[in-house]
Amino acid sequence: MILPAVIVLGLSMLRVDVKKSMTLSIVCAVILCVVFQHRSAAEIIRIMLTGYRAGDPVAAQMINGGGLLSMKKVLMIVCMTSTYSGIFSGTGMLDGITEYVKIISQKTGRFLCIVLLSVVTSMVGCNQTIAIMMTEQLGCVLYKEQENSQRAVDLEDSAVLISALIPWSIAGAVPAATIGAPVYCLAAACYLYLIPICRLVRKKNIFPGFNN
Repeated sequence: MILPAVIVLGLSMLRVDVKKSMTLSIVCAVILCVVFQHRSAAEIIRIMLTGYRAGDPVAAQMINGGGLLSMKKVLMIVCMTSTYSGIFSGTGMLDGITEYVKIISQKTGRFLCIVLLSVVTSMVGCNQTIAIMMTEQLGCVLYKEQENSQRAVDLEDSAVLISALIPWSIAGAVPAATIGAPVYCLAAACYLYLIPICRLVRKKNIFPGFNN
């Protein structure tokens, strides 16, 4: 039953397009539902729309949820954020800030500047989507047109992760509240801050041989 997840992870490691890997994973999951769980087409469609509901109360706490309808709030947030992003871009409201971003980048280095920018946008936006879009919009002046791949990697290693470390950001607060953990549990989320730290260490070449 873990085959759909294995397909996604395996194809991701092989650098297969995410749309293709997700499609194959979904098809595999549907086949498993029909063959092994004997689900009808109507049940599968319902699960895809409204999410899965486990019969076991213990299991339900961990795996209940999902479905397309559960993403409507996220979709609305993305749409609203994209609207604000377009307004800022079209009106030039952020042009003055981008000049400061360039100055900071010259003093600190590009990636550290993006990290600092991510902290600010995460604290102000209180949302991972807003943090990513605002960081990209403010930091895009630091990249050449042919550096789109590097820009995406830098965003992944900064705004995507750092937004979950802000206690009042949805990215960190909601998961912590879901499991009933205190806010300071975010300190144990080592992956979220070790990735940008390791990138910075590597850039500064603090430890000889680290790049190898």
